[in-house]
Amino acid sequence: MDVLSRLRASVQATVSTTVSQISHALPGNPVFREYDIVSQTPICSAGPGLFWKAYAAKKKSTSQDAAVFVLEKKCLDPFSKRDKEFMIELLKKGIIQLTRLRHPGVLTVQHPLEDSRESLAFATEPVMTCLADVIDDQSSVDKIDFSPVEIKYGLYQLCNSLMFLHREAKIVHGNISPNSIVIDAKGTWKLFGFDFCCLNSSPAGQSPLWNAKEPDRDLAVAAQPNLDYLAPEFGRNKGIGSVQETNVSISPSVDLYSLGCLIVSLFNEGKPPVSYDDDFEMFYKRVGMINIATSRILSSIPEGIRDLVYSLLSTHPEQRPELDFITQINYFEDPCVKTLIYLDTLFQRENLHKSQFFRSLPDLLPQFSTRIKLCRIVPCLDIECKGTPAMVPFILPSLISIAKEVSSDEYDKFMLPGLRGLMKMTEPVQVSLLFLKNLESLLDKSSIDSVKCDLTPLVARCLDQPSLAEACLAALPKLSSKLDFPILRSTLLPKIKKLCMDSDNLSLRVQGLLSLAKILDHLDKWTVLDEVLPLLNQLPGKNQSAIIMACVGIYRLAFEQPKLGIPKEYLATKVLPALWPMTVEPGLNLVQLEALIQLIRDMSSKVETAQKLTLKSSMDISLEHKKILDETFKAPNGLVQKPETISKPLRGTTTTTLSAKDPSTIMATAGQTLENPMRG
Repeated sequence: MDVLSRLRASVQATVSTTVSQISHALPGNPVFREYDIVSQTPICSAGPGLFWKAYAAKKKSTSQDAAVFVLEKKCLDPFSKRDKEFMIELLKKGIIQLTRLRHPGVLTVQHPLEDSRESLAFATEPVMTCLADVIDDQSSVDKIDFSPVEIKYGLYQLCNSLMFLHREAKIVHGNISPNSIVIDAKGTWKLFGFDFCCLNSSPAGQSPLWNAKEPDRDLAVAAQPNLDYLAPEFGRNKGIGSVQETNVSISPSVDLYSLGCLIVSLFNEGKPPVSYDDDFEMFYKRVGMINIATSRILSSIPEGIRDLVYSLLSTHPEQRPELDFITQINYFEDPCVKTLIYLDTLFQRENLHKSQFFRSLPDLLPQFSTRIKLCRIVPCLDIECKGTPAMVPFILPSLISIAKEVSSDEYDKFMLPGLRGLMKMTEPVQVSLLFLKNLESLLDKSSIDSVKCDLTPLVARCLDQPSLAEACLAALPKLSSKLDFPILRSTLLPKIKKLCMDSDNLSLRVQGLLSLAKILDHLDKWTVLDEVLPLLNQLPGKNQSAIIMACVGIYRLAFEQPKLGIPKEYLATKVLPALWPMTVEPGLNLVQLEALIQLIRDMSSKVETAQKLTLKSSMDISLEHKKILDETFKAPNGLVQKPETISKPLRGTTTTTLSAKDPSTIMATAGQTLENPMRG
């Protein structure tokens, strides 16, 4: 009982700790009623001051992956009451605005903001990280190294998102910085942190007008836009004067200036062009001196985008380029970027164009990082396969190419869910054929359960299709090495036997026999004796040399396999009588006949040797028995006893005496007794 008590106490302590951690993350917040936290370790931090902590989660009703963003109000306790209240309202405003926006480049909110006594929380689509965590070497979150293609494509996505924001939503973000860029589970760079956004204040039908406030010296730094990424327009009045005087009229170009600073930080070890160290006085003093610093930091920027960054960092808003121009520069004319852009717009393309694109995709795949292939390309291809089954034969080569390069765990997590549905397709036949041709590679990546539940049914189904049977038989030996014996015997062996017996195609029947030969090593002795070898005697068309030699090969392998151990009786009564008629078939050439005759010799020799050993053993036993009898009839003093009558003669029989000296007489008398039955 003491052990049980300790165990119970340990379990209760573990549960209490877990509940405490979850309650600490979501203390009484209604979001927790609909979402389960998967891990207590935050995925990333985001937003002003990185106060928002994102946790991997699942929606309870659907088990759908999600992310829950949590802000614990106690983390704002170090600030004054005024600043704390201001920041809470500011953060709530940003999430409410985020919830209203619907665009592929804006983080999607799945559950709106919930406010409880101790926390703010809301749920979104799954996220991977925040850009601040990626470029900040001091981040507590594991650093992710983005490839040049990921950076190019991420910047292209941000430009498109800003176009939507400025032209359709008529909103200026006002705080484009690493803290406000969240990267979702697919690798898409998405806008976040609308805490300082500016809405269009002009009436409908008139030119948009945006008004913003300059940074306020009286507020905490965490309640302000990131000064290092803030456009010079926000320091126009030097922060002096009344509230009305510190309002400034801005344009969407302030976001373009911030975009230029963001590009610099991506290529400058996370450092923006100018760092103000959260000092308002320094910001107002140096805000117009940015051009002095640009010449020093531009050397770290790739040449293809250097001129653009120089233009974006201009202190004159009218000199900053338009977003349309930015997306058309040569920097984004990268084939890999174009490929990712095309994948994002597949739903707009015609099937003919898509088929041409998918044919060329395998040649481009080596240029992508594994993360892009798994998180970005594979999901797009999976969606296209489900939506347009006619494209599957063109898409599958790319999926298989990716599957060959990833680890088994990555294959199981990212590839198998999509491939599992394709493995069940019966039309078009090219789909199954592609799987069969690449079966060996898929077997290397698949778990035992996947081999059993996914690949084995695929092969079994293909064995029933004449157009696929030959490719299936060629792949079968690779599969059999991964299968449990019961599955091999019950699922695949009957189909191979049926194919060998019923097919009208000679080549297919021979392939079936060769496959049987290759899987013999995975069968047990009794399966071979009861199912495989009897099949060879029943085959039609045994007068054809190809069939004969395939049978000879199976017989030879079965004969030489030590674990099979075919008994001499089986060889003598089943196998050799089946082999001798084959020797007189006219289709055999001299070499084939010699191979057959040699097999017969070897088997006959084994039968002869085994039978001799059996007879010798029997003779040894008889001699031993004779010796025992001789010893039995010797007197105790070593002299031979006189002949005596051992038993009284039966009525009607001749009286016979047995001599202990001659045991053979005993055997002869036993014979006579059998020849003269008792009389009644």
